[in-house]
Amino acid sequence: ATASTGRGARSTLRLSREMTGSSSDAKLPYSLDKLSWDSAHHFNTQNKYGYAGKGRKLGDAMLQCETCLQWFHAREVSCLTDADVFVPFQRNYRFACRICAGG
Repeated sequence: ATASTGRGARSTLRLSREMTGSSSDAKLPYSLDKLSWDSAHHFNTQNKYGYAGKGRKLGDAMLQCETCLQWFHAREVSCLTDADVFVPFQRNYRFACRICAGG
């Protein structure tokens, strides 16, 4: 799976299968359709995000899957390097989680 940023020279960020532990039978420990979202789809009242279902703080670096719309902690997907500039809540990238991308 890949995520790409919309910055100038359009860099592509590749998700390493080793770093993400990706597998085709990956599942979330919670049900996406049971989450209640705010009007901007930034926060859910259950505070469950990412592959592990952990909470979220306002300034956390997160990527939103363009398919399921769930937010994933950047540290979980390991696709951002120290050289990448990341602005929370800015959607100038394309990202598909390993579940939607099929592994």
